[in-house]
Amino acid sequence: MVDRAIVLDRPLWNWIAREAPPQQLDPLRVEAILRTTPSGRRNVFVLGDSTAEAAVDPGALDRALAPKGRLTGVISIGGAPTVTFGLLARSILALDPSAVVLVVSPYTLRDEGFYDQTYTYDARVVPDLFVPSEILSHLSFHLQGLAGQANVLFRHQNALQRVAAIRLGLNTWTNLRIETLQAGIRASREKGPLLTWTTGKNPVHYPNPNTRAIALLARRLRARGAKLVVVESPVHPLTGLYVGEKRYARFRKYLGRLAGEERFTFVAAPDLPDFPLEEFRDQTHLNEVGRRAFTDAIAHKLDDLL
Repeated sequence: MVDRAIVLDRPLWNWIAREAPPQQLDPLRVEAILRTTPSGRRNVFVLGDSTAEAAVDPGALDRALAPKGRLTGVISIGGAPTVTFGLLARSILALDPSAVVLVVSPYTLRDEGFYDQTYTYDARVVPDLFVPSEILSHLSFHLQGLAGQANVLFRHQNALQRVAAIRLGLNTWTNLRIETLQAGIRASREKGPLLTWTTGKNPVHYPNPNTRAIALLARRLRARGAKLVVVESPVHPLTGLYVGEKRYARFRKYLGRLAGEERFTFVAAPDLPDFPLEEFRDQTHLNEVGRRAFTDAIAHKLDDLL
């Protein structure tokens, strides 16, 4: 009964969608956005991890696409592998977007070390994303996903408790941001997505659940007459030197082939403007200067497609 009451509490979901900053309680924030965004062909969504959030200015993109009557929303989850958005495919498609921009990188398409950073689940698309051996080898992930899909308290209990504290005046988003930053510092001492990829198995096996998520989105969007644009996130110059061109080239070659098979548009990093060291604020995220350049590039690509 409590679960049902939360699900039906539209003012709560509206408040979370409006007030929760990016990178704060992201899985709950994204569910709130998906629950409260009006459906319609004017919707254009940008999907990705925190690099997408840092790289795209939705206000500037709205202004660029205004002549075409489009409204942009960024749906991001920090550290999210691409399979996250395959598992959200039905919720995203229910909003009837005319286009989706999916920001990816080699590490969001890795074939290992991503299950513990996947916070979404939809049993109805699992057969499109995971082969039986992958389900059996990560059975606990799927069992927890099923439980979370069935009960909002199970999937968001800690986040809902924090939201309740903020609404009651016992905490603030600023304090929560400080806690998140402290947790990020602790996590940086461990393996994040980029480090997991750079130090992990080479070569990465394709296809895998993350690449199948792209294929799933492409097929379902195309069936609705909508466009999918897959964009490689900008590569930090030092990361490119450290990793080497061979691994990036293999990633781009595979996505180029998949784009041909599934009929979506793939924009590789070499097809974007150059992003020098000065346009990054850290190893993976653009600063404001880089953000403007990346947003302009995406706007021009969407202007050609819409």
